[in-house]
Amino acid sequence: MDGKGFWVMFWEVFSSTVQGVWTGFAWPHAVLVITVIIVYKFKDELSTAISRLNKVGPVEFIHPPVPLDASAKAVLGAGVDEVAEQPVSGLKGIPLPPVAFPYTLSVSASNLDTEIAGLSREEQLPYLKERLAFCRVLYDFETLYIGIYGGQIELLNYLNQKTFNLAPRLELEGLWNSHKAKFHGQLDVWTLDNYMNFLTFNNLVSTGSAGYTLTTKGKEFLMWMIQTSKSPLKPW
Repeated sequence: MDGKGFWVMFWEVFSSTVQGVWTGFAWPHAVLVITVIIVYKFKDELSTAISRLNKVGPVEFIHPPVPLDASAKAVLGAGVDEVAEQPVSGLKGIPLPPVAFPYTLSVSASNLDTEIAGLSREEQLPYLKERLAFCRVLYDFETLYIGIYGGQIELLNYLNQKTFNLAPRLELEGLWNSHKAKFHGQLDVWTLDNYMNFLTFNNLVSTGSAGYTLTTKGKEFLMWMIQTSKSPLKPW
């Protein structure tokens, strides 16, 4: 066999082996592999983010000076370098994390300057506070939607249709067993409590002696999904 024929055969064996291993992975294993690849590819960025971790419980992040490009400096004004280099020991509130969109952020800041220019000092605070709260709620709901499972959305909708938005635990255990049976292999080690933890921890559902109750936040999350055309069809 010549050299060219050897490499052709090698590639066929290699590619078929990789395909067989990959298709043989269950969903959690595939996620693990993808996660490892992402961590490897962005290891420098992750290392930088971790180095900014100040403490855990609660978590605090130091807000380091971030070099700005010429366009950002032009929008934010003169003296921005001096401000960025000031120590953060006396910083109050929650600092922003490092962002990958400094130009767009600076444009938005400039737009805010224009919006509040005609407001009095007394009007500016409620104006900005209302919009900051709105953005935080949107961020919270977007983050919840990324992490929520399809079955958990079904549970929220189920509770939303119940009287007083309440269902006894025994009733949900029956629904859970039926749902778990649909995903044999993926949910074998899960319990109802494991599955409900995401909903209760994020205050979408409350639990008590009477059972599980859909919270006001849970109702508003469902309404937000409808308003933003979010699909309830998600894995598991």
